[in-house]
Amino acid sequence: MGIVNIESTLRRLLLGALLALLALPIFAATEVAGNTPGGAAYRIAVPDGWQPGGPLVLLQHGYHQAPDTDPDLGPLLATQLASGYAVAASGYRQSGWALFTAIEDNAELIDEFTRRFGAPGPLYAVGGSMGGLTALKFAEDPRFRDRTRGVLAFCAVDDGVAAWDFAFDLRLIYDDICRDSGGELAHGDQPFPWAYNLDDIPANLGGFDLGNADLLLALADVARCTGLGIPSFLRTGGQNSRLAQMQQLSGIGNEDFLVTNLAYATFGLGDLLRAPDKLAGRNPFFNEAPGALSLRRLSYGNTVLDARIRRVRQEDPFARFDFERSSRPDGQASARIVSIRTSRDELAAPGPPSGDGSGGNDVGLGQGIVPLIYREARHIHETVVEAPPSHCGFTAAEIHAGWDALVAATVNANTVESSCETRLSQGVAGPCRFALSSVPVETVARRGRQALVSPSSSSSGVWWDPIRNGEGIVIEEIGTSLGYGVASPASERRVLVTWYTYAPPGDPDPGPRWLIGMGFQTGQGVHVPSMTLTRGARFNAFNPADVVRTDWGSLSLTIDATRELRVRYDGPPGWEGSERRLTPLAALYNYVGPCCITPPSPPVTAVKASGTYYNPARDGEGIQLQILNGPNDSMQRAFVAFYTYDLQGRQMWLTGTAENVSPFGGPATFTMTRATGTVFGDAFNAGHVVREHWGTVTLDIEPNPVGFGNFHATRLRFQSIDPAFGSGEFALTRLTQIGYP
Repeated sequence: MGIVNIESTLRRLLLGALLALLALPIFAATEVAGNTPGGAAYRIAVPDGWQPGGPLVLLQHGYHQAPDTDPDLGPLLATQLASGYAVAASGYRQSGWALFTAIEDNAELIDEFTRRFGAPGPLYAVGGSMGGLTALKFAEDPRFRDRTRGVLAFCAVDDGVAAWDFAFDLRLIYDDICRDSGGELAHGDQPFPWAYNLDDIPANLGGFDLGNADLLLALADVARCTGLGIPSFLRTGGQNSRLAQMQQLSGIGNEDFLVTNLAYATFGLGDLLRAPDKLAGRNPFFNEAPGALSLRRLSYGNTVLDARIRRVRQEDPFARFDFERSSRPDGQASARIVSIRTSRDELAAPGPPSGDGSGGNDVGLGQGIVPLIYREARHIHETVVEAPPSHCGFTAAEIHAGWDALVAATVNANTVESSCETRLSQGVAGPCRFALSSVPVETVARRGRQALVSPSSSSSGVWWDPIRNGEGIVIEEIGTSLGYGVASPASERRVLVTWYTYAPPGDPDPGPRWLIGMGFQTGQGVHVPSMTLTRGARFNAFNPADVVRTDWGSLSLTIDATRELRVRYDGPPGWEGSERRLTPLAALYNYVGPCCITPPSPPVTAVKASGTYYNPARDGEGIQLQILNGPNDSMQRAFVAFYTYDLQGRQMWLTGTAENVSPFGGPATFTMTRATGTVFGDAFNAGHVVREHWGTVTLDIEPNPVGFGNFHATRLRFQSIDPAFGSGEFALTRLTQIGYP
C-alpha cells in the first residue's frame, strides 16, 4: 500500500545504475522545481535537445504520511534523460493516501511543464506501490488516455479499496483479540471509534517502512498485546497466543509486515477517514450490509470472533462509491502496462482468486480481491522470486528491465527476463530473479471486492419513488455480446441512464423533460459525467438537424443489497443538485432477487429484445424497450418509453406497457400515456401530474439472424388519438443490448 522501501531502495540503487551508464553518450539536462497552483511541489528534468512533442515520464511516488515537499525523479532518471525523455514528478498536494487529488496534481504538473518547455507528446507513467495504482489511474483518465503510451507499475496496489478494506478488518480483528490485554489501541471519536483521531496520529512516520524503529515505538500498545518488536524469548504465553491468532486471521506470516499493516490499519486509516481533504468523516468501510431477508455479515473464519467482533453497517453508499472512483482501477487504460511485483510481498500482494463473495449471508475474509483487469497481450505481469520477503525490493537490473520492456518496440513473454540479462551484461547490479510462469505468488487473504453489497441481479430496469409517482429513471447495463451469459469485461461495463421528468420551477417553457447519458460502472455505482438535454425537432416534421443538444450536468447512482437506488445529481441553475432514493418499478424478466445466486435459464424474447432503438433519419429521439416479469414463462409484460418532441419542438416523453408478449416474438402493442403538470425537484407534486391517453405504439419483435434466441425490435408503428400527431411507422436500429446478469 505504501511506498515502504521502494524509494529508499531505489535511491540506493541509483549509484549502481549511474555507474553502469558511464558508457552512454554524455548528456546535459535542465532541472527546475516549484509548486503547482494546487499546492503540490514538483521537480522536472529535461535533456538538452528535447523539443515540444517529445516524450515525458511522470513519476508517481508512494504513500508518505508527511507531505512530500522535495519530489524525487527516480532511479531511472539517467537512463531516461540519456534516451531523450523528460522526467517530472509531483509531490501531490495531499499526504498519505493521495489518490483523491493525485491525477489533478499530474494534470497541473503537465500544465507547468508545457508552460516552461512546450507541450509534451507521448506520456509515460511510472510508480511504485500507491504510485503504481496512481500510474494506472492516470492512464485511465480521459484527458490522458490517448496520450499515455505506457505504464510501469512496481509492487502496485492493484485495488486501493480492497487494500483499505483489509486495513479496516485488521483493526477490528486487533481490537477483538487484544481487548483487556493492556495493549488496546487508541479509540477515536464516535461514530467511528475504530479510527484514530487526527490529533492522535504521530507526525513524520514516513511511509511505514518495514522495521521502522519509530513505527514500533508509536505502536507500543501492539507490542504489549502481541509481543511484536520484542525478542521472541521474552514474550509471554498470552502474547504468543494473540500474535498467532493475528497472523492466522490476517494471513500475514512475516512480523515486520504485520507491524506495517497495523500502521495502515491505525494511523493510515484514521487519516484517510477523518482528514478534511480525503473522506472527511464519510465512512466507506463496513462489515455488515442490509439484505432483503437478513443482515449480510462478513465472516472472519472464526465462529467466536464472528459472534463478538464489532459490526459496522453500511450507511452511506455514496461514501463507498466516491472512494471506489478515486482508488480502484476501471480498466479504461489503453497503454502498454508492465507490472512487476515481489513474490513474498505481504503488503501489496494480490488476494487469492477464491470466489466473488456471493456464497450466502456470511462472506469469508479469504475471498479474492478483484483480479487485475488488464489482460491484453500488451500488458505484462512479472514476479521477482525472493527469499527474504520485501515490498518492492528490486535490484537495479530488474528495475531497468521493466523500463526496457515498457519502451521496447515489441513485447512478448520473455521481454522482461531477456532485458534484465542484457542489463547484467552491461554491469548493472543484479541479480535477475524473474519467475517462470509456474512459480506462484504468495498472497494475503482479502475479502471480495463487492462481497457485502452486490445484489445478485442487474440494476437494469425502471426505477421510481412512489411519492414522486409520475417520473422515473430507466437503467441499462449494456452487454458486449448478444449471446447469453457473456460477462462484460471491466473496461466495457457501460451503463445508459435516462431520466424522464419535468422542467424546473420558473422555467419559461414548462413541461416534460428527458435527460440521457452514458457512464461506467465502478464497484456498486455508476457515474455519468455528462447528461444531455435536447430540444428543437418537431414530431410530425422531424429533421435531425433541428436537434440541439446541451450538456445538462452529471449524475451518479449507487445500488445496495436491498436494491435501493440512490441518485445524486449536479445540474445547471434551476436544477440544483440533490439526492433521491428509488426502488424498482419494473424488473427485467426473470429477475431472481437478492436472495438468490443461481442465474435464470436463458430467456428467449426476455432481455434479448430489451434495449435502446432509434431510426437514423430521426436521430435525436429514440425508444427504450424492457421485457419484464410476466404471469408465466410463456407470456411476458413489456415497458416502453418513447423519448421524442411535441409539435413545437419541445421535449415529450410517452410511456406504456404491453401485456402477454409472446416469447416467440411478433407485434407488441403498447397503450401510451403522456404526462404533464408538475415540475422538477423538491417542488414536484404527484397530485399535479396530468396523464393523458396519447394513442398506441406497436413494435415488431423479430428473431435476429445471428442466431436463435436473439430477438430485437425492427419497426415502430404509432397511432395517436390527436390528429395533429397522426399515424405512421419507421424502421428501428438497435443502439444497445442490455447485459444479462
